Amino acid sequence: MLAIAADPRFAETWGQEVTKLFSALRKEPEGSNMLIGIRTECDHRTEPGALLLTEELLDTHRFGGIITVGQANSLEEALASLSEGLPAANPIFDATWLSQLQEYLTTAEELLPPGFEGIARLKYYMDCRARLVPVADMLTAAPLTTLLAQPDILQAARDTVAAYEGLMEHISSHFAQLQQEDGAQLLGGLLLRLDLVEVRDGMGGRAGLLAPFHPLILWKNIELADEVLAGHAADLRLLIGRLSLFSEPLRALMLPVDESYTDTALAYADRLGSWAVYRPAGLVNVTVSIRLLERAAEKIAILYPPVRQHLRLFLHHPESLERVTEVLRHLFAPKKGHTPFEHVQLIISHHPDTPIKLDGLNNFISEGLVTPELKSAVDADEIVPWLVDNPVHILVLPGQRYLQPTRIGRQASNIHPLSLPRLLQFNQFKKIISLQPRSQQGSSSGASQPFGPYHALAAALGGQPQQELSGTLVQQENNGSQTILMPHAVFMLLAGATGVEGAQVLAREGGIDGDVVVTHYPKRFVKGVEYMLRELNYQPDAAGVLRLLKRLETVGETGLFKTISDTGVGGFSPPELKGQFGLAVALGWYLALAGNDPRHLTVSLDSELAKRWLEKRDSDRRNDLLGMRRLENGRLSIDLIEVKSYKVGANIEGDGHPGEQLRAVARALFPVLEGKGGDLLTDCRRELLREQLFREGQLTFPKEGVTTKEWGGWIQLLNDTLDGELSLEEGKIEVNLMLIEVCFEENIERSETIVQADAGAQHPADRLPVHRVRLGESDVKLLLGSDWAAPVTLPTVTVPAPVKAQPKGAQAAATPAPKPTVIVADPIVAPKKPDGPEKQGEDDSEVTGTTPLPDAPIAPASGGSSAPIPPEAVLGEEEPAEPTQSVKSTADLEALAAALYRALQNFGQTPKKPIDPQLADVGPTVIRFKIETRVGQQLNKIQARALDLQREMELEKPPVIYNLRGYIAVDIPRPDPQAVLLKDVLASSAKKKQELAPISFPAGVAPDGDVPWLSIPLLPHMLVGGTSRSGKTMFLYSIIVSLTKLNTPDELKIVLIDPKRTDFNYFSSLPHLYNGEILTDKQQAMDVLQDLLNIELERRTDVLVEHGCRDIQDLHRSQPQIVMPYVIVVIDEFADLSGIMDKKQREAFDMLLGRVAQRARSVGIHLIIATQRPDAKVIFGNLKANLLCRVAFQLTSGIDSRIILDENGAEDLIGYGDMLLKIEGRIQRLQGFFISTDELRKLKS
Repeated sequence: MLAIAADPRFAETWGQEVTKLFSALRKEPEGSNMLIGIRTECDHRTEPGALLLTEELLDTHRFGGIITVGQANSLEEALASLSEGLPAANPIFDATWLSQLQEYLTTAEELLPPGFEGIARLKYYMDCRARLVPVADMLTAAPLTTLLAQPDILQAARDTVAAYEGLMEHISSHFAQLQQEDGAQLLGGLLLRLDLVEVRDGMGGRAGLLAPFHPLILWKNIELADEVLAGHAADLRLLIGRLSLFSEPLRALMLPVDESYTDTALAYADRLGSWAVYRPAGLVNVTVSIRLLERAAEKIAILYPPVRQHLRLFLHHPESLERVTEVLRHLFAPKKGHTPFEHVQLIISHHPDTPIKLDGLNNFISEGLVTPELKSAVDADEIVPWLVDNPVHILVLPGQRYLQPTRIGRQASNIHPLSLPRLLQFNQFKKIISLQPRSQQGSSSGASQPFGPYHALAAALGGQPQQELSGTLVQQENNGSQTILMPHAVFMLLAGATGVEGAQVLAREGGIDGDVVVTHYPKRFVKGVEYMLRELNYQPDAAGVLRLLKRLETVGETGLFKTISDTGVGGFSPPELKGQFGLAVALGWYLALAGNDPRHLTVSLDSELAKRWLEKRDSDRRNDLLGMRRLENGRLSIDLIEVKSYKVGANIEGDGHPGEQLRAVARALFPVLEGKGGDLLTDCRRELLREQLFREGQLTFPKEGVTTKEWGGWIQLLNDTLDGELSLEEGKIEVNLMLIEVCFEENIERSETIVQADAGAQHPADRLPVHRVRLGESDVKLLLGSDWAAPVTLPTVTVPAPVKAQPKGAQAAATPAPKPTVIVADPIVAPKKPDGPEKQGEDDSEVTGTTPLPDAPIAPASGGSSAPIPPEAVLGEEEPAEPTQSVKSTADLEALAAALYRALQNFGQTPKKPIDPQLADVGPTVIRFKIETRVGQQLNKIQARALDLQREMELEKPPVIYNLRGYIAVDIPRPDPQAVLLKDVLASSAKKKQELAPISFPAGVAPDGDVPWLSIPLLPHMLVGGTSRSGKTMFLYSIIVSLTKLNTPDELKIVLIDPKRTDFNYFSSLPHLYNGEILTDKQQAMDVLQDLLNIELERRTDVLVEHGCRDIQDLHRSQPQIVMPYVIVVIDEFADLSGIMDKKQREAFDMLLGRVAQRARSVGIHLIIATQRPDAKVIFGNLKANLLCRVAFQLTSGIDSRIILDENGAEDLIGYGDMLLKIEGRIQRLQGFFISTDELRKLKS
C-alpha cells in the first residue's frame, strides 16, 4: 500500500520518486517491512503463498487452476498450507483450456446470427493481458506502486479491464441465444474461471482466489492510481481507510458447475497477499485491533500502577503473534512520562490441532520480560475453570462473523463502487435492521466499470437474471461465553461485538469488526464519576452514575477511556470527565427536542468511523455530535451539535470558536446531501456515514412509540437522505447548527437564541445560523438526573421554525440588530426539597420509612483505589463488652483535629483556620472533620495527600476526603469504634411508632450516624447473604426482635423456617409465631407455604374484594376493626433447605416460593430469605426477580456477591456486621446492630 506525504513539490518529482521506489522493490527480498523514499513509503509485506500462486499458475498460457489439499479438514487449513508449498493444480487452466474456450466461441459464431464477435473480443483481451504478465510478480507484491511507476503498465491495465468488460458484456447480451443452443453454461463457466484459482479441502469445501491482475481486482488499483495522478493524492488516506473495512469492491463470485460440484456462491472473506479470497457461507474469525490492546494495557496500568510490574494478559485463539510482539515491544520501551512495563505473563490458548509458535517472543523470553504459558482449548468455555482460579488483567477474545453470500436486486446506481455502497434495510416481519450491499450495476451516466457485465453473466448462469450475487458479513450473537468469562478479567477486549450484557463499555473502535473494551468491574469508574460530580456540587448515587454512563454509550463512542489519565486524581482527568457530563446533559436536552419520538438518533463525531468520514477536509475541526430527527410531514432535521461544559463568550465565530467547528463539518456534509453519487471522495464519506448510523445510531426497533411500518419509513428516510434523493432547497431536509453550553455550578436561567451568519459567505454551510442553548445549574441537575434513584426526567422543549441558509449575497438584517429569538420551553423545575435544614444525600423515598438512606461520601485516594474507605467493623455474633462511652471525649477530638491540621500544614495544604473540633460529626466508626479552605485551595490537592495523612496520623486506613457544603470534609476512622445496641434504638423509637411506616425495623447505622428504617410491605421481599460470622444471622435476629417488639400478634405473624434447628431457638415462645411453632423440617416448610398460597391468600383476597380494598394497607385504613396481620416468612440457610430435597420436592418448593413472591405481597405476606452459600441454581431467576431488597454481608467471592447484589462489593466487606443494603438500585453501606445473649434468652423465657 502506498502512502503519500503532503508536499507542494510532489507533482514535479512524482515520476523520479516512484521510479526509485520501484527499483528498490525489485531489489528488496520478500517480506521486508517498509521501504522509505523522500516523500513516499511502501508497506512491502510480501505473502509467500501469494507469490507461489502467481509464479506457478499465471503467465501468457496459464490462467489459474484447481488445487486440492486432500489432507486439510477445513478451508482455513487448506489456505494456510499454500504458504508452505503448492500442490500441483489439477486441472490447470492452460493452453488446452484456452483452446476449449476458443472452440466454444467459434461454434457460437457459426450458430448465432451475424454480430457475435466472441473470438475477436477474447483475442483482444488476451493481448492486453499479455502486456501485464512481465510484471506479474510486482502486481502481486505491490500492485498500486507498480501501476504508478510505469505508465505503460497502467495503460495496459486500463486496456485489460476495458477488454474484459467488453467481452463479458458481449457474452451476457447474447446469453439467451446461446442458451437455446445449449452452449451458455459451457461458455459462461469457462469465462468465470479466467485468472481464478479454486482451492478445495478434503471435506468438499471450495474457495475461490482471484489473481492480482484479474480485471475485477485490477480495477480498484487503477482507480486509486488515477486519483493520485489527477492530483487527489491527499484523499488517498480516506480511500485506503475505507477499503480496509472490506478490501475488494467485488463482494461475491460464483464458482461454476464441474464434474463433482454444482455452482457455488462465494463471498469475499480475506486476502492472501494481493489475491482476493472468496469463501462459501460460514463463520469467519475476526481479531481485535492491536492498537486497542496497547491502549488497554496503558489505561489499566494508570488505574492500577502495580500492573506495570506484572501484567497478566490472556490471548484466546490469536491469529498470529506477530502483531502482539509489536505491542509488547511498545510496552517494554521507555516513554516520556510513563514507566515501562517490567514483566508480562502471556497466557495463550490455542486449538489442539493448531499449535502456537513462540519464535517471535524468544528475545523477550530470554530477557525475562515475558513468561509464556500455553493452554489447549477448542472453545472459550474450556478456559473458564482455569480463569476462575487464575484471573487476569486483560482477556482478548476473537469474534466471529457469519460470511453470507446473498442475492440482491439488480438496480443501477451512480455511487462509486470503490466506496463500497450499501443500504440500510429494516425487515418488518423480523424487526431487525441490517446493512446490505448495494447492486453494482453502473448507470448510463456513471463511470465505466466491469462489475455489471460480470454479475449479469453470473446471474444468468445461476438462473436468476434479475438478481445479483453479493456478500456480506453478519454479526453473530453472543453465545454466552463472553458473559461467563467477564468476571475473570478486569478488561475484556472483544472483536466483532457491541458489548456484553451487564458489563460497562469503556472503549469502542468502529469498523466492520466493532472492537470493544468492556469491564465487569465498573466500580472504579463509577467512583471516579461520583467524585467529579461531587466536585461540581452534584450528589449522585451509584445507580444514577451507571445510568449516566449508559446514556453516553448511546452515541456509539464511550469517552471513558479518554477520562483515564495519570494527570488527574485517582487516575482520572477532571476536564475529560466534566466534558463527558456536559455531553450527557446535551443528550438529555436533544431527546427532549425530539419530543421523545423514537425516530431520532445521535452519534459521536469523535468515534473512529466518524473520524474516517471526516478525514481530508480543509479544516480538521469537528463538533461533538451529529443528530437526526424526523419532523412533521416526513421531513428530516440533521443537527450538528457542539457541546461546551462552560459558558462561552459572546463571540462564537472565527477560527477555534464553536461556530467554525460546526461549519467545518457542515461543509463536508453538504456534498453528501446534495449529490447523487459518482464522486469517489464524497461517496466514501457517504458510505462511512451510513455505516456509522448503522453501527452507532440506535436503529434497533423500539418496543413502543412507533409501528413497524413507521420504523421502516424512518430507515428509508435515512437512506434517501444519504443517497441525495431529498432536496435541501425544497425543505425536505434541513441542516441545523447547535451550540449547547452546559454551565455547571452557575445559577442562571436557560436561554436559547439564534445567532445569524454571514449572508455573503461563499459556501452555503457558512450561511447557516447557529442555535445557541445555554443551560444553568437547575437544568443540569435535572438532565443529569437529580433523582438518582429514578429515570431521568426531561424537559419539554419546542423549537422555532428552521432558519435556512441565506442565498449568497442576500442582505443582512438592517439596524437595529434583530432581537435574538428565544426558544420557548417549559420551565425545568428541580424536585422540591423537604422543609428543614438541608442534608447531604437526603432521600425521602417512601420505601425507607421515615428515616432516609443517606449516600456515603466517596472520593478517591491518591495513587490508589478510588473506592470508599469502609468503616471499621465493630459488631459481630460474639458478644462485645458493654461500651463505656458512646463518643470520644472533647480532649480526644481536639487532639485529632490538631493532628490533622499539622499534617495538612506539613504537606502545603494549610486550612484557612484551625479545625474546630466542635463542628466534628462523631459516628460509631468514623469522625468527620470540617475544614474551611483558603481562596484557590483545591479539593484534589488535599485528596492527593490522603495516604500521607494516614502515615502522619498513624491511621489504620486513609481518610476519606470530599466536598461538603461550605467545607471540605475529612473522615477519620475511629481508634475506638463503638458498638450500637439494638435495644437503645428501639427504646428511642417505640415512643413514636405512629410516625413509622407499617412493619418497620431499623436496618443498621450509616457512617454519619443515621439509622435508616425499612418498611417490609414497601420492600416487599428480601434476600440476605453472608458467610459464617459475617453478621447475617444477627441481622435476622435484629429484624425479628424489632418487629415483635413494635407490633402486636394481631398486627404481625412470623413464619420461622430453620433447617439447622438451632438458630431460631430463642424465638420459640413468641406469641407472633404462625401456628405457634418454628419449622425445622422440609415437609413442614412446604405445608405452610401451601397453606399460605392456597388458603390464606385466597381468604385474604376475598376479604379485600368484599370491602373494595386494593391491598392490606387500604383495608387497615378503611376497616380498622378487621384483624388481618402481616405475615413475614423468614427462611434461614435457604440453600441447605433446598439441598436436602429431592428433585421433585425442590421443583414444587421453588414453584411455591415463586408464586408467593409474585402474588402474596398485596395481601400482606412477605418473604425474607437468607443463605450462607449463594447459588444461582438455588436462588433461581423468577424468585430472585421478586426479592427486590438485597442485603449482603461478607461473602467469599465476587460471584457470590453478584448473586445477591447483581454486582461486586460484598467480597470486600470486613465481616462482623459490615453490610451492603441495596434498594431500587441504590447501595448503602451500614453496620448491623448487636443483641446480647441475655436479651435473646429473655425472649425465650
